[in-house]
Amino acid sequence: MDATRRTTLAGLGSTALIGAGTRDARAATLSRTIKRHPAFQPWKVMFDPEPVPLDTKVTLVDGQSVPLRQWIGKGPTVLVLWAHWCAPCRAEKPAQAGLQRRLTYMRSSTKIKCVQSFDATPLATARATLDSSNAKELETARATPEFEKAFLSFFGPSVNDARRVPLPSLVLLDSQGLEIGRAKGTLQSHSGQSYWGDAITQQFMGTLDRLLAEA
Repeated sequence: MDATRRTTLAGLGSTALIGAGTRDARAATLSRTIKRHPAFQPWKVMFDPEPVPLDTKVTLVDGQSVPLRQWIGKGPTVLVLWAHWCAPCRAEKPAQAGLQRRLTYMRSSTKIKCVQSFDATPLATARATLDSSNAKELETARATPEFEKAFLSFFGPSVNDARRVPLPSLVLLDSQGLEIGRAKGTLQSHSGQSYWGDAITQQFMGTLDRLLAEA
């Protein structure tokens, strides 16, 4: 093996080790600053998380289709997959909207974004339902077929229907769109109460951008 090739391979090996070390260090830091928070308990941390499919498209109320990455924008995001036919999904929307109102009041960059998925109900109907149930603050879009296919792989199929994910399904993202944790079903707080209306959840979500900056 010539000197040039040895140098190149050594450099690649060092890069790989640095990349792995960076991921491990980030995971360790998240464990100290975020995972110990009581409001993080319902979220599952994946040992080797796959990339969130942010380049799949969602359809907005005006009919425009945009990449998920563009729609969620910057800042930490709670991405919620829900359906109009899903009673537990609809039941928690007013509390999610209440949390979004508090986050806006706190000027937090954390936001809640809802994607209507695996659902034949028109988006306009779903939007009207949210508006009439004290959930006007929640932004919602409709999943495209490519979105549903990608997130079916991401979350895995429901035990009740292999053609869809369990609903609701949620993923918590940092400001760069990287997964912090994921969850399935209706969330409860550490005290067993509704997750979205809990004061500890409000404090966690409201300061998540700062916690991530410290990581």
